[in-house]
Amino acid sequence: MLSKGRLRLGLGRGLARREFNAFRLSMDESRGRFDEAAPMIVKALKTGFIEGDGKYYKQPRVEIRPRPQHSFDGRIYAVASSEDSVDSAAKLGAHLVMFVTGRGRCARPPSSTAARCTANITAPSRPPSC
Repeated sequence: MLSKGRLRLGLGRGLARREFNAFRLSMDESRGRFDEAAPMIVKALKTGFIEGDGKYYKQPRVEIRPRPQHSFDGRIYAVASSEDSVDSAAKLGAHLVMFVTGRGRCARPPSSTAARCTANITAPSRPPSC
């Protein structure tokens, strides 16, 4: 409504214990929680309804308000610093975001992971996500 379809959504599972401690959660659950919640959110943005019955999130089907007025295709980004995160980003159809760490080195997974994502996960009708 306000952005007229320009809003971009960024997703990441977090990497600092304090981010989890504030919610009294274990960082050891971060991968499972992200892999369960992120697809729920992406699907909700496509359908206008969120629901889930996973290990971490029991969410009865409910309409999100306001409903998205524009498609989020091409406007979802996911942070990845590991092979698991690259896989998750590809499954979501998200653009891959990586951070520069240390002295100018990019924290990036091996190129074989990106190639595997493109070949095995990304739908042929979509451009590669990783």
